[in-house]
Amino acid sequence: MKPSRALSLFALLLLVAVLWSTSDLAAQVEPAGQAKEVGPVIKVLDAGKGAKTTLRFRIEKGLKQTMIMTMLMEQQMEMEGNKTPTPAMPAQKMTLDIEVTDVDAAGDIHYDFTISKIELVDDPDSPSPLAGILKTMLKPMEGSTGKAVVTSRGITKSVDFQLAEGVAAPLRQMMESMSQQSFQQMSSPMPAEPVGLGAKWEVTQDISTNGVKLKQISTQEIIELEGDRFKTKITLTQKADDQEVKVPGMAAVSARILSLSSQGKGEATVDLTQLVPLASKIELTSNAKMEVGVGDQKQTMATTTKVDVEVTNGEPAQ
Repeated sequence: MKPSRALSLFALLLLVAVLWSTSDLAAQVEPAGQAKEVGPVIKVLDAGKGAKTTLRFRIEKGLKQTMIMTMLMEQQMEMEGNKTPTPAMPAQKMTLDIEVTDVDAAGDIHYDFTISKIELVDDPDSPSPLAGILKTMLKPMEGSTGKAVVTSRGITKSVDFQLAEGVAAPLRQMMESMSQQSFQQMSSPMPAEPVGLGAKWEVTQDISTNGVKLKQISTQEIIELEGDRFKTKITLTQKADDQEVKVPGMAAVSARILSLSSQGKGEATVDLTQLVPLASKIELTSNAKMEVGVGDQKQTMATTTKVDVEVTNGEPAQ
């Protein structure tokens, strides 16, 4: 493989790592060398109309659920100002089995989770040339396990994630950080104040993962509210300023994000008696500029990336 082609592929995969780790719905845990973020700031913009209710999870110990997350990514790229053909990426489908092990006196929910399956959903008529690379990266994550604690308001307090033994060492640190961030954002924070139909609140977070620091602001508006269930309309923005990026296990590689901004929208349906959303979907569009170097060779790339993330509540785990 020619150096320029290898560099282009590496830049693409690095950006995939950044976007994959920030594409979920928006803790506050700092494992050594992994993800770090300041706790979310939640601000009610409109308390809504009619009868008000306090949104709190009412989860029972022993609850077992299955979460299925599917992500599809499309990308357009320019290298040094020239448009570069970008191979299509297959959809990635991850299944997690979740069991609530305790609900303590404060209402905090303790749960274990296992990645039971990771699949690539490729087009059989036009298979992606990246399918093999992505499968090599993701498939060994099957069997990875973890423990987490989330408050009754959906604020993640801690995540302890353990990758399966089969993940190759060069990818291990990057994948641990990406996965840590994704699991931390699995639950979306709810306001402290009682709210009603039409209520709107804003969640602001400063996030750092794989050395990339960005600010994320999401706004949720209740469009349906009945009993323990509510549905929200979501808008999301992310922004990262000019910064160096650390590449785990690759001392000869330099990387710099010159700019990154994202805009997204979606919906989520939540049942307060279940930890996993009944359904949620986010569509995120990111525009980024990066400089990547291997040795003396450097290239600048600009990308527009569209990411669709869908979460469904599968059949209860057995």
